[in-house]
Amino acid sequence: MKRSTAMPLESTDEPQPDRPAPLGRLIEALPEQPGTGSFDVPLGTSPGDVDNLPTLVGLIDPQERYLYANDAYRIWYGLDAARLRGRRVADTLPPDLYHAVAPLLTRARSGERIDSERQLIVNGKRRQARATYIPHIDTGGRVLSVSIMVVDITDRYEIESRLARSEAQFHSAFQQAPIGMALVGPDGRWERMNEALCRMLQCAEEALLGKLLVDSLSGADRGAAIAEIDAALHAPSHSRTTEQRYVRADGRLLDVRQSISVVTDPLGAPLHLIVQFEDMTERKAAEEALFREHELAQVTLESIADAVLTTDADGNVRYLNAAAEKLLGAARASARGRSVDALMRLIDERSGERIGHPLFDAIRENRASKAGQEWLLFCEDGRQALIKTSVAPIHGRGGEVTGGVLVIHDVSESRAFAQKMTHYSQHDPVTDLPNRGRIIAALECALAASQSDADRFALMVIDIDRFRQINESLGHEAGDDILRQLARRIQQETAELGMVGRIGGDDFVVLLPTLGDEEGAVRFAERLLADSTRSCVVGEQEVPISLSIGLALFPADGTSADGLLRNAVAAADHAKRQKGNAYCRFSQTLAERAGDRFALERALRRALAHEQFRLHYQPKVDLRSGRIVGTEALIRWQDEAGTWHPPDSFIPVAEESGLIVAIGEWVLREACRQQVAWQQAGLPVVPVAVNVSPLQFHHPHFFETVRTVLESNGLAPQTLELELTEATILVDHAHVAKIMTQLRELGVALSIDDFGTGYSNLSYMKRFPVDAFKIDRSFVRDLPDDADDAAIAQAIVALGRSMGVTVIAEGVETMAQAHFLRGIGCEQGQGYQFSRPVDPDRYAELLALPALVPLLAPNGHTTS
Repeated sequence: MKRSTAMPLESTDEPQPDRPAPLGRLIEALPEQPGTGSFDVPLGTSPGDVDNLPTLVGLIDPQERYLYANDAYRIWYGLDAARLRGRRVADTLPPDLYHAVAPLLTRARSGERIDSERQLIVNGKRRQARATYIPHIDTGGRVLSVSIMVVDITDRYEIESRLARSEAQFHSAFQQAPIGMALVGPDGRWERMNEALCRMLQCAEEALLGKLLVDSLSGADRGAAIAEIDAALHAPSHSRTTEQRYVRADGRLLDVRQSISVVTDPLGAPLHLIVQFEDMTERKAAEEALFREHELAQVTLESIADAVLTTDADGNVRYLNAAAEKLLGAARASARGRSVDALMRLIDERSGERIGHPLFDAIRENRASKAGQEWLLFCEDGRQALIKTSVAPIHGRGGEVTGGVLVIHDVSESRAFAQKMTHYSQHDPVTDLPNRGRIIAALECALAASQSDADRFALMVIDIDRFRQINESLGHEAGDDILRQLARRIQQETAELGMVGRIGGDDFVVLLPTLGDEEGAVRFAERLLADSTRSCVVGEQEVPISLSIGLALFPADGTSADGLLRNAVAAADHAKRQKGNAYCRFSQTLAERAGDRFALERALRRALAHEQFRLHYQPKVDLRSGRIVGTEALIRWQDEAGTWHPPDSFIPVAEESGLIVAIGEWVLREACRQQVAWQQAGLPVVPVAVNVSPLQFHHPHFFETVRTVLESNGLAPQTLELELTEATILVDHAHVAKIMTQLRELGVALSIDDFGTGYSNLSYMKRFPVDAFKIDRSFVRDLPDDADDAAIAQAIVALGRSMGVTVIAEGVETMAQAHFLRGIGCEQGQGYQFSRPVDPDRYAELLALPALVPLLAPNGHTTS
């Protein structure tokens, strides 16, 4: 028989404990040849069924000579049964194989049981074999023979190898999977987890193995998860995917997409659940961000005032926002799918021709364009609008144009607003007449025309006499009504002769390009004065008015717009100082007077800056005791040359220029400072009164100024009195009442100066927190002889008594006046009879006296 070409490939040799094998017992039962120490077994035979076993069985003596080999052994190694007995193993096996097993045989012959596994090439085929070497030892410890049993395990090895490779591949895929994976038992307990899942749950595998999967879920998701596992176990052929929330080790929730597959045995019984986990945290966050972005974009588009449309690449509408629906008069549902060109027609505003829609150009040329030219939009419902458009292409992921977006800005209102603003910038808001700027522009045009054509023209400035008094007495709304009535009258009188404007306050301007001679201008002025004799009607009240008109002629009275206007104003001011209701032609003398007025204003500013003002004080006397009960601070001005100026010479200019606010604040600070100085000198404490102009009282920070001055001087508010005119408190009653209430709550006393000379409305007067009325000196001067003045004085005293306020008489110059006033119940008096205004030092001397004048006796004589 041909020798087999069996070749060793790999082996595993393992010593085994000496234990009998079934084959060894079988051979040991055979009869032994006497004296040979060997089995007398004919080669090729074996007891029982050994020859028929698939296992390779051989028996060798201690010299490695064959004593026996069954059919399977001989066939495997290609040995001839007739020639095998007594031959050495080394002679029958391929050299490489023998070289591999020789150490094993040696160890077996030494009495050691050996198990060995190796790969062989048998007849050109790779085989896997497991060999067992069993020594047979007599009672004396001598090895008699060695059994060799070889089992062909190729099929089992290949199955095990495939299983091992499959297991390795599964383990590698399981552990290296980018998503979380786990094996879960049919009882729902964790059996195995990969690293990705451990990272997702932030937990070691050992911490969860053996625990229920559902215990790792959030409480709200556990019921659904149990139901999913049960459903998977009952329908193992279908995988199930759900979204669940697991609880990480740090307590935060983990959103996952969970897929469950069931592994079954051949009978269909569940062995494992393979659960895959996809971390949805970032995806959920991205979805939430995308949702917020979409909502933000949607809310933005729906809330912006501009109309927004989107189209496909053919220009068919896909979307329009609420503003677009309103502008185009088309509902979203009806507009979708229609061509944008049919939905809205664009017309060139200048040519009136229809234009191609710019959105088509943007789509075709793949080019955006911003709002530029204005178009007329004609909608299907017939409405029109002036619009500006911005267009841009919409791109797909590949950069291709998939549509376009159109933004429409309706500029109809802004155009109208701009026109209105232009009108407002050139017209007076009260009368709607051209304002100063437009008058100057028209005047400059007239100057240019006159210089080229040698024409002449007239310019008039018309001023309303006593308008400030009217405005303060009746209120600004009534004043504005009077301005509008006069504007209409002047326009009607001017007609086509020229242009009428208002340059501020109560000043109107009339430009008369066709009246170049003084005679024509004078006749026009006389007509205006005659018309002004008609009263203006405000509500149900007739308000008499008169005008002061200043006239300047070009070129005699000026050759520039500013010069003519300035000279006309100077002429109007002069007419007003002449008691009004007159006109005046400009002259050089007037220019000089106007210069004097401007010089006075500059001097007042300088006086304020260099502290040239002084305060003198005139006592207020109790008409019953003769004691000083108060004083009034009166301003005086001593210029650089030492000249004293009375208030009447500069106060009107201070009021007209607005300097009265700063001057009034200086008076307030100086009076409070002086009051503190007198108190520190130990003099009796009586209130000091300060006059407040209307402009100062209505200043936004007046109350704060008063409080700050008191606090900075440390002066008790009860020692300060503020004197207000009737005109001051009869304008903007709510504001006046608020400021007066704040002052009273602060502790400052309030009195009404020159009471009875204004347009007092007693129904309003009683609402104000007033402490005193001062009877104007015009009602005191002729007392007690003038019956009318006496009646007025008595009425004011009675009114004061009924309202609970103190009554003070101004301008008391005789003891007869003092006696009369005391007799009608007037409590205090002020005037030259008691003291002229004096400087602070002299007033301090008066204040130190027990009484300024002796007590007034009932018969008019003084008593000591």
